[in-house]
Amino acid sequence: MTTTLEHVYEAMRRLRPDFVVAGSQHPPDDAALDALAARLGVVLPTIYRELARNLGPFVVEARPEVWPEPEEHDASPHWSDFRGIELYAIAGDAPPELDVEEVRKRLTARTGIARVVVLRRVGDPLRWTLDPDGLARSFDPRDGALGAPEELADVIVTCLEDLRQRCDRVKRALEAHGESWRART
Repeated sequence: MTTTLEHVYEAMRRLRPDFVVAGSQHPPDDAALDALAARLGVVLPTIYRELARNLGPFVVEARPEVWPEPEEHDASPHWSDFRGIELYAIAGDAPPELDVEEVRKRLTARTGIARVVVLRRVGDPLRWTLDPDGLARSFDPRDGALGAPEELADVIVTCLEDLRQRCDRVKRALEAHGESWRART
């Protein structure tokens, strides 16, 4: 089955009401995306173009009342750290931390590796980058390791579905143990 924009939106709908989706009020048009692709030297996957045109750069993140943010020095189960996703794109109102070109500059300055980062899970060191042909690859900036090529749409849906499962685990842990499932160090 080919993952479509509708599959992505359906995965986002399944996150309601526990998550917030925040995007741009001034997403890019086709001309801006064509110019971006030329500057970056990559083919922008159809799903990326559609999401960027509709939402610009965006964040999907758990509501803090449902999934409390960790405090400094919290020790929590590894699965509880990934609280959202960020899609990097361009938009007139994009903050620098969500601007795909700014993220690329920062990554290159930090690692010396020039990759086009388009997606990350909040709290996860891995990023998803685009190859010149538009396929996504996981990328670990700590050691430069690349994963196998994947369709970006599949990656996004998998990340969104994983968020739903993680959120359900956090909710069960909070119901069973309250905040004590996190150990203060």
